[in-house]
Amino acid sequence: RPRVPGVERSLAFVDHRETEAGDEDAAALGSSSKVNLHEVGMVVGIAAHLLRQRGVTPDRVAILTPYLGQLAQIRRALAARDVASSLNDLDRGDLARLDLD
Repeated sequence: RPRVPGVERSLAFVDHRETEAGDEDAAALGSSSKVNLHEVGMVVGIAAHLLRQRGVTPDRVAILTPYLGQLAQIRRALAARDVASSLNDLDRGDLARLDLD
């Protein structure tokens, strides 16, 4: 597999001590799912950095999150930076069902 420009390794796990939004804060963000805005900022910043590298296209970048509230916040943050994103049909349907799309 070719090296990804701008990073040392093609997979990253990040450890931090920032907590998820409380239930009231998550509800204010439009979600009953877990949301960690610190993580949102980190992954969107990393994705934007990768996409500025020569030869890196959106189809080569994947962001994985198990929480629909987090997914909705990541998509909003990407859109705010004019970064296109796509979802599989299952996630798209789940977000629409919860009115998070």
